[in-house]
Amino acid sequence: MPAGAAPTSTRASMVEAAAASSPTPAPGAGLPVLTEQEAVARVLPAVVRVGRTNESGTGVVVRSDGLVITNAHVVGDAEVVDVRLPDGRSLASSVDRRDVAADLAVVQVPAAGLATATLGDPNQLRLGEPLIAIGYALDLPGGPTITKGLCSASRTGRWVDLIQTDAAINPGNSGGPLLNLRGEVIGINTSSIRDELGASVQGLNFAISGASVKSFLAGSRALAAVPARRSWQPLPPQRPLLALLSDLRTSSKLTTAPLRRVTMALLTI
Repeated sequence: MPAGAAPTSTRASMVEAAAASSPTPAPGAGLPVLTEQEAVARVLPAVVRVGRTNESGTGVVVRSDGLVITNAHVVGDAEVVDVRLPDGRSLASSVDRRDVAADLAVVQVPAAGLATATLGDPNQLRLGEPLIAIGYALDLPGGPTITKGLCSASRTGRWVDLIQTDAAINPGNSGGPLLNLRGEVIGINTSSIRDELGASVQGLNFAISGASVKSFLAGSRALAAVPARRSWQPLPPQRPLLALLSDLRTSSKLTTAPLRRVTMALLTI
């Protein structure tokens, strides 16, 4: 045995002891962590623009035969919307299902072989984890806008679970993906908070949790994320999301700056 070398049994014991004392790996650690550019490149081919008369938003292809998930307020009451694919094709697509209370909708694009995004498990999220939002913000010419932030909190809304982030989310981002650095969609961007004068409350943006999205896609009307004791009561269609965060508020007033009191209002984007 070379001088200074530990016996095999001793070395094995040292390895076992080190493994036992090592921090528990982060949930989902078996998946590779990508760079921001790699994560975006993985999801971007599945991001589409969803438009109707004088309105537009974003959607995500989740099945190669053209199944797209977006927000209900993006499609509104329309039965047919225009979906622009990353290759530039614009296709009239049918709205197969919508849930105003959950603010989710399914659109069927008449195309096959499309790139898809993977829905991840939001239960694996940790506070402070980097997140990336993708969407056609303000419907600017060209491709979608990419912004980044952190997982600020997980919230339980009245109808769906929510992921709070400080990633910039603007009008037009609605229905777009919120992704982690494993290239998984862990939420569908849906709303931000603004004061009574219309100014953004900085860093308070929300995405519908991927768990609620999966339940919706599976056809559940009463979303799995909602406790069974809560009965199903569709919200008024005109302002469906104003009640979405009502369970999170302790007051209808929020002081954000000296000498200025503002009303907290949830703004669909």
